[in-house]
Amino acid sequence: MTPEEVRQIVLEEIALHIAERHTRGKKSGQSPEGFERFWSIWTRKVGRGEAEKAWAQLSPGPLLVETIVNAATEQVAVLDEEWKKHKRKYQPHPATWLRRKQWTDQIESGKKPQLVRPVTLCACGCGRDARRERGGQMWHLDTCWWEATKRKNEKDSERWEQG
Repeated sequence: MTPEEVRQIVLEEIALHIAERHTRGKKSGQSPEGFERFWSIWTRKVGRGEAEKAWAQLSPGPLLVETIVNAATEQVAVLDEEWKKHKRKYQPHPATWLRRKQWTDQIESGKKPQLVRPVTLCACGCGRDARRERGGQMWHLDTCWWEATKRKNEKDSERWEQG
C-alpha cells in the first residue's frame, strides 16, 4: 500500500467517524438518545431545539444519561415549588442547565435555596420588603419614609412645646 492510499483510507475513516458522531441519536428525525427522558422530567419546556443541540454536544453515554436524568429528577423534586412561586423565572432553560453541567450541582433537600436577593424589612415596621434607602434606612415606599418623618417631626415638636 502506498502512503497516498493509506492517507486516503485514514481520511475516509475520519470522515465516517465525524459523520457518525454528528448524527448519533438522530435516527429518522428522532431526538438524541436519552434526551426524551430528560425532556419529560424538566418542567420548563422552552428552547427544545437548543436543548437538543446541547445534549448532542455532550453526546452522553448510558452512564452519563442516567446521571443527568437522576440529577434532573432530584432538582425538580426539590426546587420545583420554589420555581413555581416565581413563575419559573429562576428555573434555568434546559439548554442552559445542560451547557452549565448543572447536574453536578449539590442540592440540599432539607434547605430551601436562596433564589432571590435577601429581604430587607421596611424601617417603619410595616413588615414589607424595603427597596429604597432614605436617611440611612431602608423603606418599601417613599410614603413610608414620609409618614415616619412626619410622625418623628410631630413628636419632636410636641417635645419642644412641652419642654
